[in-house]
Formats: sequence, C-alpha cells, structure tokens
Amino acid sequence: MSPRGNAPLASPTHTVVLLLILSGVAVLTYFSMDRMRMAEHPHRVRLYVATIVWEWLLMAYVLLGVRRHHTSIQEVTGARWRTAKEFSRDLGTALAFWIGALFILALVGHLLHFQANVRYLAPEAQRKLRYGLLFP
Repeated sequence: MSPRGNAPLASPTHTVVLLLILSGVAVLTYFSMDRMRMAEHPHRVRLYVATIVWEWLLMAYVLLGVRRHHTSIQEVTGARWRTAKEFSRDLGTALAFWIGALFILALVGHLLHFQANVRYLAPEAQRKLRYGLLFP
C-alpha cells in the first residue's frame, strides 16, 4: 500500500475537468467522423498522428494534475521492479488485460454491428500500416 493510503492522486476538480474534456472530445469526434466516413479517400495518417498527439496531451494534463496535488509519479506507476518475477507479474497482468479488452471490444463490436461503421479507420496500405506499427 502506498504511503498516502486511499488519498486521491489528483484533486476532484482536476478529475471532473478531465472527464468533461474526454466527453466533449468524444462528442466532437463522433460528429466529425461522419465527414471522414463519407470521404472517398480519407487521410488516415493525419488522423493517426492527431490521435497520438492527443494521447500525449492527455498524459501531460494528467501528470500536471498529479504533480499539482503533490503526488509522486512513482505513487501512480508503482515501485520499480527489483526482480524478474516482479517484471513478469506486471507483464502478465498487462497481457491478460489487453487480451481481455480485445475480446470484450470484439464481442461488443460484433453484437452492435460496429465492424462496418469503423472499417474506414483501419489502414489500407503498407505505408499506413507501418505508421500504425511505429506509433501504436
């Protein structure tokens, strides 16, 4: 258990603002994707790069809130690995979560017939696929 116990890692206001930002961007993205879906040749690489930048900005905002609340990054990420067993445990946990998330997303997508609605986001060419592999 961390030295802070159950104390929050950031202020409640910071968390509410983060949720409002995420909700607002989700709504804007939903409506802007209609334009991309209708485009004959959408520019996917631009979308991928914008998504990468967006993820880094979100991380910076979260880290700012954590630092302003005088929480160390180590309290957020956990202690460093001291043994191969600790590393393997975390890697196994991450892989299990990743596989479970993919399974659940695939199941929900299948049940709600999302495949056709999001197919336009998938890379179509080798060049675009390389961008996806370099910047997951």
